[in-house]
Amino acid sequence: MLAAFAEAGSWGWLDKRTISMVLAEVILLVLCVKRELGLEFPLLNFSVLAHQRFTYSITLNVVLSIALYSGAFLMQSCEGDCKLDCMMLEHL
Repeated sequence: MLAAFAEAGSWGWLDKRTISMVLAEVILLVLCVKRELGLEFPLLNFSVLAHQRFTYSITLNVVLSIALYSGAFLMQSCEGDCKLDCMMLEHL
């Protein structure tokens, strides 16, 4: 997935190469998960996602990480001004 997201900025999000790369990566991810679920001793144990608390904690962790890093990228766009004022005024 990282390769498609890295190239999407220069290729464009709706470019054939970007869309085909994302589709190929999703298909490979699905095949990998299916294979791992069928093995007796998987390298990645996806059965832990059946526990509701674990799945919620992983989801919350992903959301908070995205918020943290997106805030850091927003701060980079502010040059010379007070960072808090810049974020509050320019990005609303």
